[in-house]
Order: sequence, then C-alpha cells, then structure tokens
Amino acid sequence: MNYSLGIFSTFRDEAALKLFHSIYQNIASNKIKGKIAYIFCNREYGEDDLTDRLLKEVEKYSLPLICFSSCKFQPLLRKQGMEETRRMKRESVPLMEWREKYDREIIRRVENFTVDLIVFAGYMLITSKELCSRYDMINLHPAPPDGPKGAWEEVIWELISQKSPEAGAMMHLVTPELDRGPVVSYYTFPIQGEEYQTLWQQLEEQLPNITLEEIKREAYRTYPLFYKIREEEFRREIPLVVLTLREFTADRIKIFDKKPYYQSVKGVCLNQEIDEYWRDLCLPRS
Repeated sequence: MNYSLGIFSTFRDEAALKLFHSIYQNIASNKIKGKIAYIFCNREYGEDDLTDRLLKEVEKYSLPLICFSSCKFQPLLRKQGMEETRRMKRESVPLMEWREKYDREIIRRVENFTVDLIVFAGYMLITSKELCSRYDMINLHPAPPDGPKGAWEEVIWELISQKSPEAGAMMHLVTPELDRGPVVSYYTFPIQGEEYQTLWQQLEEQLPNITLEEIKREAYRTYPLFYKIREEEFRREIPLVVLTLREFTADRIKIFDKKPYYQSVKGVCLNQEIDEYWRDLCLPRS
C-alpha cells in the first residue's frame, strides 16, 4: 500500500524539524511504508527568524512545501476574534468565522494532493469543523490522555502545578475541540520518585518565598524540574509519532467514522514499544 501523508507544522522550534526529519528517514528506510505528499506551514518567510531557518532545511528534501500565513490572513477579523475570546474567556464568533475562512483557504491549497492521513507535528492552530470533516488528521499533544491542554511549555508547568505523578504524550484524532480528540496512541512516564525527588524538593524550598508564576517568568524553560520533564518527554515523542505512523501505514490502525480502529497493535499505550525502539537504536551494528 502506497500510504500518503500530509504534514502540518508551524515550525516554531527545532523539535518540529527533528520530528519531520525522523518521519522522512523512517520512510526512506521503509520502516514507515508510505510517502510524504506535502508539508504545510502556517507561517511564511519573513515572519520569524527561526521558522525561516527551519523552512530552508525542509526545502532541502525537495518535497512540496506550502506556506500560507495565518497571521497575515484577514488580520482585522483575527485580531477582533482573539480580543473577544480573551475578554469573554470563551471562543468568540469572529474567531470561529476567521478560522473557517482560513481553513477553506488551506483546503483550496492542498486539495489537489491525495493523502490518506494528515499528521500535525507542532501545528499551533485549532482547526475548523470543515477541515476536520474533510480529512483524517492526527495530532501530537505533549500530555497523557485527559491531561492539560495547550503547548508543551504550558502542559509541563500545569503538571508541575498539579504535582502530577506522571507526564507523557499522545497522538489523537484532530477535532475542533482543542487537544481532546479520540486517542490513537500514547505513552506515560513517572515524574515522582527517587529520580525526581531532589528537583521537587528544590521547588518546595523556593515556594514559601516566591510564587510558581514568578518562577515561570524567571526561568520558563530552564528551571531544573521543568527541563528534566521536557527532556524525558521529548526523548519519547519522536518514537511515539514514528511507531504510530508505522502502524497506520502497515494498515494495523485505521480510522472509521472519525474513530480509531486497532487491528493488531498492542493497545494504545506504547510504553513498551518505545523502550524497544530505543533499545534497537542502541544495539551494535555488525
């Protein structure tokens, strides 16, 4: 089966490029039995220096790259929608209208490509009902099922705030509800216990004199506990995506009526498979 993938990404950080590269390499080695039909980015050149550099790297793969700026598309309607959403603390009608219009333009740009599945790899936009109904799409979200919503930074700080016993990530079907589509696959790992004890203790010792919000402002990504959780999380994210796509392209996971169906995969939790993935990479080659 010549399985065809579309990739959506904002390419806002190095992690997105590493994920794309891993997907490409697994296709090249025939571990993911398919092809990349196109890459879509909701930023254009000139909007962000890091994104510009990442897009130049993506171009080296000679794959169709479609850039269509979400910031530049009907900016007045977008601004109105975002301001009303912040003020009302719920999604506003203008923002939903903007999203529907933007997604129709996405469809117009990609509809000539045939894809079996679209993969969100660091795509930072919520999607409309029209886009969700048009394509089967899966998203990488850096939290366990029913965990916090939002970008990975927000998720980790929320897990710290909740003193959660575990972190993780999941692949889920994309729906208009942010980070709450049906779960396709996931992994978890503990963030309590001996390995993390000193880091939690360090946080507890600081909290009487400083709030968690102040710690976040001063050391958003570099705080030791945050950094340790992100390091362990990111180490597992790429295997989660790769292993999930292997199951899709081998026809062992399918989507029927916007719900995942598992033919022979060992359930949705891939903790064991991810451990085996890293063990295989570390084995000496003859």
